[in-house]
Amino acid sequence: MRRVTLAWCFGSLLGVLACNDGNTNGQPPICGAGMALNNATGKCEASQIGTGQCGAGQVLCATGCVVGASCPVAGVGGQTVVSTTPAATGGQPATGGVPATGGKPATGGTTSVTTKPSAGGTPATTTTAYVDPNPNACADTASITNTLTKQYQRLNLVTTTPPGKSYVAMTNWWSIFTAQTVAINGLGFTVGSQTASASNNDPVGYPSVFIGKYQTSTTLGSNLPKLVSSLTTIPTIFDTNYASISPHDNFNAAMDVWFTKSGTPLSDAANAPDAYLMVWLGKPGNRQPRGSQQMTGVTVSGVSGSWNVWSDGTCVSYVSASDISTLTFDLNQFIKHAVSNNKVITNSMYLSVVFGGFEFWSGGTGAKLNNFCCKVN
Repeated sequence: MRRVTLAWCFGSLLGVLACNDGNTNGQPPICGAGMALNNATGKCEASQIGTGQCGAGQVLCATGCVVGASCPVAGVGGQTVVSTTPAATGGQPATGGVPATGGKPATGGTTSVTTKPSAGGTPATTTTAYVDPNPNACADTASITNTLTKQYQRLNLVTTTPPGKSYVAMTNWWSIFTAQTVAINGLGFTVGSQTASASNNDPVGYPSVFIGKYQTSTTLGSNLPKLVSSLTTIPTIFDTNYASISPHDNFNAAMDVWFTKSGTPLSDAANAPDAYLMVWLGKPGNRQPRGSQQMTGVTVSGVSGSWNVWSDGTCVSYVSASDISTLTFDLNQFIKHAVSNNKVITNSMYLSVVFGGFEFWSGGTGAKLNNFCCKVN
């Protein structure tokens, strides 16, 4: 084992004490490397540890014979610590020693876990996984408020219940922008200043809230994409003031549900899926869904009301036979109905994105989405 002797020099306003082998101010001399104090003569001599100058169980040090196997050395803050034999191969310490970093405790020892924080620290927090009290109902909530004023603008809506899930709200005035506003309140919004008017059958925009991945926005906790055949329930709330706004001949309250042939989320550049399913809370007098009406007065299992089914081979739309404002339902019932009736959707497709909002051709100031909630099981 290699021994290192430390020498210290101290200075003061009154003078400087030299660091050498001589005796200074009556203090025991501090011996240099390879030297040790001979108690018999009081002088530094070549180290003779182990030659018998000190008694059994002692070692000759700079300050005299010391009980132990080695001499003391200066420690942090001026304290004296006793050096010990380093940990042996395998990480076990010598008797009375401290394990080397990553080493094992001495034979017979027990490794303990310290639970107290270091001085001035803060104990780590313990988190508990959220347990859904009712998986067959959607009760997501958020408290964020903001107003979106740009033609293309998005806002991430992180839920307070359950913690960590998120939705995205967007303006999406893709055809005509006349400074419309979308005032966000939780998982809903109110549309203001909608003065744009479409010149054809394409809406001027579709402000909405969604879950899933759409272009560069991806929500948390959506469980999407998900294979259609593996869907169990999709409890959904689509709550608006649609039926109470008159006239509403040129806008609707509609959910837009996207499906893909692959289980990979849509790319950032993608602006269309492989298939659509829409749910309209009513049919505006002057507007209609894509394609033609193919089924009339359909009853969908577990969903209230009567529905007319439209399709063009790529999009299937379920349109309420009478205007309603709110629908609390299992979205998967519409999906299963479409699959069973060969309407666009197949079991091998993947549910990818679910939107809830309004399509505007003209008018619609004051249209309000009170709450949109969707849970994919």
